[in-house]
Amino acid sequence: MFNLKIRSGPVALAVAGLALLMSMGGTGYAIGSAGHAQPVPAAPVWHAIDLTGGWQDAGFNTPTPAWWLDSNHVLHLRGDVISGSLKAPVFTLPAGARPGKVLFLPIYGANAVDAGLTIRPTGKAFFRDDSSGAIVSQWASLDGVSFPIP
Repeated sequence: MFNLKIRSGPVALAVAGLALLMSMGGTGYAIGSAGHAQPVPAAPVWHAIDLTGGWQDAGFNTPTPAWWLDSNHVLHLRGDVISGSLKAPVFTLPAGARPGKVLFLPIYGANAVDAGLTIRPTGKAFFRDDSSGAIVSQWASLDGVSFPIP
């Protein structure tokens, strides 16, 4: 009924492998790991940030302000803060969690207004905005801020 020719060799093997790979699309299998359990990454260990300068945890059902240093030496921040002084540091990162140079990082301020976070090599962090501090003193988010540590 059908006149099929069965071929063998490297080309046939490559075509069969490609067909198998395509048939597994979306199944979640990792190439080369069939039958082997993948290690689950450890949950991040968050370290509380000691807020200074009158800054307080905003407490809007969000995580407490904290930092985490991942295995690639990238520091991550989280949490929301309110009601502090722009003339004093918001917090100071400990040695080993400080940038090698001054960083100017974007953050969100009240009413979704763009603001900024400046972190110095001393670990001291300051907020800034285009409204003489009126925006960030109402509310500022550290969520999503990350940067490499040398």
